[in-house]
Amino acid sequence: YRRQRQMCIRDRGKTMEKLDLHGKTGFIIGGTRGIGNAIAMRMAGLGMNLTVIARKEDELAAMKAQVESLGVSFLGIQASNTDFDAIAAAFETSWQTYGRLDLLVNAAGTGVMTPFEELTKSDVDTTIDVNLKGTIYAVKLSVPYFEKTGGGNILNISSMSAIRGIPDPVNNNGIYTATKFAINGFTECMQKYLLKYGIRVTALCPGSTATSWWTRWTHSFGTDAMLPVDTLADIVELIVMSPEKVLFKQLQVLPTVEIDNF
Repeated sequence: YRRQRQMCIRDRGKTMEKLDLHGKTGFIIGGTRGIGNAIAMRMAGLGMNLTVIARKEDELAAMKAQVESLGVSFLGIQASNTDFDAIAAAFETSWQTYGRLDLLVNAAGTGVMTPFEELTKSDVDTTIDVNLKGTIYAVKLSVPYFEKTGGGNILNISSMSAIRGIPDPVNNNGIYTATKFAINGFTECMQKYLLKYGIRVTALCPGSTATSWWTRWTHSFGTDAMLPVDTLADIVELIVMSPEKVLFKQLQVLPTVEIDNF
């Protein structure tokens, strides 16, 4: 018993050492709102320095104060994830600032309620550009920095809408769903291809989540029944803290009230 207890204490010490994210760097795209913000703040609370990409400068400024109050560094860059050159420059600026990359979170996303018959070219292009092309751009551009660091985690925020088409105002036109299916397929390919660099790629597929997304339209149940964003931050913490030999391929998470949809 004494020997087992000593081993447990020793193992616990190793675990606690691994839990320390001080000195590591996260690159969060779409980090000022919703799921991306919850993940970013959780990582900052665990000691991780952050580079956050968002479109609104005032939101970045407010977040900077929040993050730095936790005793870690914050680099906010105003850019759209659809701008390949701007994201490339942001990765380089982040590298020059911190000298490492440990986590990439692709959390930017959009969708429209427009009926299929009324979809415009802009509706289609914007949804595909933000949800899919922006994710591919960021993963492509991150690899050299992960390689120099020695590996890390990429988290692509997908959706339960990537599992099947569902009757929902956003999904009825098919464009949002199509991009999320594509993200899952792209993620699965990258899981296999990038593992040689020590990069673990995960698709996180949440169901309805209580974010400002729902202020634009109503839903069959209220936000109090949806997933709290902190629950998704819990899951990301588990992913980041897991041993390097563990890969989370695709995590489907939904509120119990939504079980009949899937």
